[in-house]
Amino acid sequence: MLRKEHYHLILFCLYSYIYSMTLSFMNMRAVSVLGSEGSIVLFRTDLLPYVAGCLFYAAIRTLLSDKALIRKNFLTANAVSAAMPFFIMLVYTDNPAVFNLSAYILMFIIGILCCDVYLKMSHLFVSFSKTGFYYFVGASAAILIQYIFQAFIGNDNVTLYSLILITFITVFFELALGNGTTVTPDEKPEDSDKHSFNPEFKKLIITAILITICLELIGNFLTSSLIILVSENVFLTYSFPRLFFIFSYLLMGLMSDYKNMKLIPIITLCGMILGILNPIMFGDARYMGLNTCIYYVMAGIANSYLTLVFWKLAGKRRLAPFICVMGRIIDSIFSSIFSGQLLSSLPLPGIIAIELLVIIFMVIIFTYSGQLFLQDKPEAVTLSVRRCTPEEFAGEYGLSEKETLVLAKALTFHGPTTELAKELYMSRSVLYKHFNSICNKTGQESFAGVKQLFYETPGESISESIGESNSSKEYGEEDISIQEMSPEEKLEQFAKTYDLTDNEKKTLALFIENQDLTQNELAELRGITLRTIQRHLSSIRHKTGTASLIQLSSMYNGN
Repeated sequence: MLRKEHYHLILFCLYSYIYSMTLSFMNMRAVSVLGSEGSIVLFRTDLLPYVAGCLFYAAIRTLLSDKALIRKNFLTANAVSAAMPFFIMLVYTDNPAVFNLSAYILMFIIGILCCDVYLKMSHLFVSFSKTGFYYFVGASAAILIQYIFQAFIGNDNVTLYSLILITFITVFFELALGNGTTVTPDEKPEDSDKHSFNPEFKKLIITAILITICLELIGNFLTSSLIILVSENVFLTYSFPRLFFIFSYLLMGLMSDYKNMKLIPIITLCGMILGILNPIMFGDARYMGLNTCIYYVMAGIANSYLTLVFWKLAGKRRLAPFICVMGRIIDSIFSSIFSGQLLSSLPLPGIIAIELLVIIFMVIIFTYSGQLFLQDKPEAVTLSVRRCTPEEFAGEYGLSEKETLVLAKALTFHGPTTELAKELYMSRSVLYKHFNSICNKTGQESFAGVKQLFYETPGESISESIGESNSSKEYGEEDISIQEMSPEEKLEQFAKTYDLTDNEKKTLALFIENQDLTQNELAELRGITLRTIQRHLSSIRHKTGTASLIQLSSMYNGN
């Protein structure tokens, strides 16, 4: 049975294929329909309707977020369905006006699909610990499928049929998701959330925007030259070096899941430094293949940065529909501005000097912004006052019961997050999910900021250091020690922590007591079908973040 994250992965892969295939195929067809000069003009302008589509859907989603039209994905599904006749016109028309109109409408529709899919992925980033890996799988699969279709088949009709087929599948998955992708009531941003755009978050947004502009400037030195080569049929956009995108997607995707993206700025800078080789080797036929491989590695890193970072920043904020596609919008606008012969016509020393200055500027920006995302071990912050209990703090910021439990324990816990997860009877991935949710609801960009916000609220004067709190006993009396509970209390607390239903709780109790039995035997003991018992166990593993029944048993028993 497919879970919500699997639907999102498939949708992201389908969107990536439609976007990449449409753009490259449209640009190649433009040469025969519009000529080399006309195709260069199209290169400059075809991304602007794409931006308009993103902004249109973001505005609709923000204004009508509670409407059934949005909740059931009807708008996106119908828009994507409308793309099919324009795919046909793109392939068969030789009329420049019809071709341009078809291209612009298609890019507008793809912009709508982009915002919808990116919004789903940004929501997934908040609650799922492997979103970066899913990004790698989806983007890489799209690149491989496109390469196979264009490099080995290379037929316009086959390309058309593949686009129509993928479009049908996309519509199916959009409708299949239904209202399962909407923000649940306890996760939905509050209208009165005054902390959504605090100074720290604004600094992160400005940093990401400036870095995206820098990446676009560096990348377009070679892109502008490749555009000319494509228009002259010297370079093929589906050639083998394009597969080097996959290496970048793998590196950036995995690193985005590692320690909350700490290494992403370093990898991005290294990729841009590598990109300096592009203008040096460009024009030398001996290095055309190597240079193109380097370009695709650099482009993959840049594309991953402007995608993953804005997904992370968007989360489930009220303006998430705009934030999640902000990287794509900036990239598209500056691609249109920088495309053409202006950059590639600069002398080589000038190009290298500009790239070095841009990289130095990026280093300054990253240094100024400091640690962009959550830290594993927040440093101690000495504070002088606090006012509220964890329960009062949770009530003020709308934290759930589980998040309140995590907050209360984390405020007084001394040790690594692995031990904290064991104390709370949950996996590290689930613990980080709660950390992320608490940070989003309080408007903080790190759990250290949450602690600081908790202790900075005015009230009874005390002198303490976060991480060396003297109030351990006060909150410690409220902590629940699962190891000292009776089996019934232990099961009840576990079910409460992970939101298990009554049926799931009964199945879990039976499984824990009879781990030597098969699932068929468990089903007979419970008096339910094997399919039902499997569904219960799968749901329990999903809620607890465990990969297997063995891991579930180990986590339940505190090992």
